[in-house]
Amino acid sequence: MNLRLFTVFIASACLAFSASLPATEFLALSHFQGKKDQGAGAHPHFPKVQGAGALPEKVLNKSLGEGSSKDSPSKESAALRGEQILFELNKDQEARLFASPKAPAIGVILRKGSLVWSLPGSEEGDYRQVLVPGGFPGWVFARFVQVDSNGRGRTIGRRVSFRYRPETKSYPLTLLPRGAKILALSKKGDWWKVIVPDASLAWVEKVALKERLRTPLDPTKIQLSEALVKRLEAQKKEAQAPFFAKQAEWKAAQKKREAKEQLEKDLLAVQKVFEETGPKAGLPELRETEAALKVLQKRAKALALKNDSVTQRLRLLQEEVDRRRLLLDAKAALAEASLPKIKKVDPAASLPKIHPRRRFLETGWLERRPGFNDYSPYRLVKGGRTLYYLSVPGGRYDLEDFVGREVGVLGQKVRPKDADFRVIQVKHLVILSGR
Repeated sequence: MNLRLFTVFIASACLAFSASLPATEFLALSHFQGKKDQGAGAHPHFPKVQGAGALPEKVLNKSLGEGSSKDSPSKESAALRGEQILFELNKDQEARLFASPKAPAIGVILRKGSLVWSLPGSEEGDYRQVLVPGGFPGWVFARFVQVDSNGRGRTIGRRVSFRYRPETKSYPLTLLPRGAKILALSKKGDWWKVIVPDASLAWVEKVALKERLRTPLDPTKIQLSEALVKRLEAQKKEAQAPFFAKQAEWKAAQKKREAKEQLEKDLLAVQKVFEETGPKAGLPELRETEAALKVLQKRAKALALKNDSVTQRLRLLQEEVDRRRLLLDAKAALAEASLPKIKKVDPAASLPKIHPRRRFLETGWLERRPGFNDYSPYRLVKGGRTLYYLSVPGGRYDLEDFVGREVGVLGQKVRPKDADFRVIQVKHLVILSGR
């Protein structure tokens, strides 16, 4: 245990050096490079990730020694020396933080048939350290990452701890360089639960590993069969499937949030018009408000909004509209009661008989003919000629319901000032024949 801690301190002290290395030092399985004629598909490359829980001491020291050697032509070429091994698991394995059966489990089960990468010498006792294609979940302190609205992000610190629990006392799985890509899953307090495809290292039992092939570290020299490339890609997609599911959930939530904001704006506009109209609003204005409310209520139902501020405001506005409609209906009833009652005449006592249509002020066909600057679009027509324009003081009748019918009208004939037409202000309307 003391040797392991000493290794961690060495790694931490060397991170300043490793941060200055080229970006290719931290290549992930999803960013392999190489020529198209050198193998089918992408070329995997084992990333050099240094830090707590990373490579064993002898591999780490060798890597640091090569990177600082004066004889090496460049830091990048030195980092690509050696080889990497592709293993296949022959049984399920619970990934651990250290090379010990007593080491903490990191909450990841590697299934039988999974492919993992490792470096020669990356073993200790009965365990070997492996890199998992596609990564697995862990925790990063929120202060050191930037996450966009789609759940993708990057680290903004130089040595960001990737931990298996959302607490600072938990041992880091690795230390991430600045700009490392992450896929966010959820947030808990000051921690993000993320997948880090570029640095997902863990320890498994050596007996569970079956070697498939060895390849150079240099990505330009790697050749893989098409079958292995497909398996690696499928395993990567499966490992990152929780992120894409969460990403779709976030996008749906964002779309719902935007739709709710638009609903609030439209509701405010309807409410403003209704309040400006005030008590003078008639039945036509109330019908327009009711139609708009029905549309807004339908949208609120589609968004599954329940008992929030929007639905409460919709309910209060609907109640006010209903109250004003009852008031108008009551006024119309009072106006109808004040009309002179027509006495019933005994047909046997009234000679000669008067045709039923003679009892109305006028009769004709009610048509809707809107014109430019018309007094009213509703007209009483007979023989194709307009006899009168019609209006309904108090909104007792909706003339739209009588369009196309022959009607008898009771009311008062008036002529608007400076007008060459006459208007009947309707007090009573009777249908004489259908359409």
